[in-house]
Amino acid sequence: LGKIGTILNLTGKEFESFADILVNLGNKGASTESEIIEITKRFAASGKQAGLSTDQILAYASAIASAGAEPEAAGSSLSRLFGNLITETALATDKAKTFAKVSGKSFKDFAKIVKDDTNGAMLLFLDRLKELDAFEQQKALRAVGITNVRDRNAILLLAETYDQNLVPALRN
Repeated sequence: LGKIGTILNLTGKEFESFADILVNLGNKGASTESEIIEITKRFAASGKQAGLSTDQILAYASAIASAGAEPEAAGSSLSRLFGNLITETALATDKAKTFAKVSGKSFKDFAKIVKDDTNGAMLLFLDRLKELDAFEQQKALRAVGITNVRDRNAILLLAETYDQNLVPALRN
């Protein structure tokens, strides 16, 4: 918890809120608090850089754990996915254009969403990714730079189940 607190700059009162959210997620999801912590340790820095709130970081960690992804892979997978989303969009690469295409937006519109609301952009991407057939999902993930099998599996698990596993904190 100390490492996560340092990464997220949590104060005493914020640690209380963190603990409350963690317990709530553990109680409501199919993940345990220890799984959420393990994933959060690997994802907190990237999540913070992406502009996610502490609640959102915990919610993603809980959702991907509840979906059945292994904690060791899940945190790194989330970090790579968010990292690719932001970096590729900032550089206006072909990978970013694929993120936009999968999301059903023009690159210009999608880039604005990423800049203003990274979480919203990710939810849009996940919503549309789960609608693709298995072959198109694999092609889309490869095209946005997610090539590691463990990453693709974790992200697809998240895309398929996040509606059931994410708490309202993720939509805020």
